[in-house]
Amino acid sequence: MSWRFRLDRPGTFELIADLASTQPGSRFRVEVGDQVLQAEAPNTGDYDTFRKVTLGRLSLSGAGEKELLIRPTPGAWRALNLRSLVLKPAG
Repeated sequence: MSWRFRLDRPGTFELIADLASTQPGSRFRVEVGDQVLQAEAPNTGDYDTFRKVTLGRLSLSGAGEKELLIRPTPGAWRALNLRSLVLKPAG
């Protein structure tokens, strides 16, 4: 999956996902430019039971258009529902 977004100013951001999964340990990578986060989704008990999870921090430089990609980790991917991703300034 990928999304394009516009960054108004550089900074360090927490990446927060709202997700649901019926199995523990679904692993995936989040990439923005040269920044990579290794992430894991918790078991929320149902595909309709969402939980906000902080996946980590990204240091993004330079304003302008960016692309965020999510890639499954081979051999460790389990299905999940992703409702939203938020980049929140880290403070």
